[in-house]
Amino acid sequence: MSEAERSEQEGEVREAGIPPSTSPTNEGGIFCRDEHDLPWSTYEGADAADAGMTAIRYKALSYGRRDVPSMTYIEYAPGCTDPVHKHDTGEVFVVIEGEIWLDDARNGPGSVIYIAPDTDYAVRAGTEGARYFRIVT
Repeated sequence: MSEAERSEQEGEVREAGIPPSTSPTNEGGIFCRDEHDLPWSTYEGADAADAGMTAIRYKALSYGRRDVPSMTYIEYAPGCTDPVHKHDTGEVFVVIEGEIWLDDARNGPGSVIYIAPDTDYAVRAGTEGARYFRIVT
């Protein structure tokens, strides 16, 4: 995620009333956050509606932290597809529930996906939707 994208996401999170992460980092450099401790946020506005993004919810797990990668828990409604896009950073997806499709490849629970920087892609959820973790590298 670029710095501009991170700032945009943090602005959306602030508007949703989510406090910055206060989870401590211990001397060993461990960061922990339980997705159950955070409320869901959604993409808002006409642009989000036009792109079908209102069917996507997320929890910014590492919001406010500069010492850990950006980590987000994401939920797609059944059949939701986001627009083709790319990021200037790499991304790792870990599918927890449902399935996500990238091109013609199905990725179900337990799947791990790496998307290299500057790669065009679009995520499409399966018929039951999908939940996955997204970690920016």
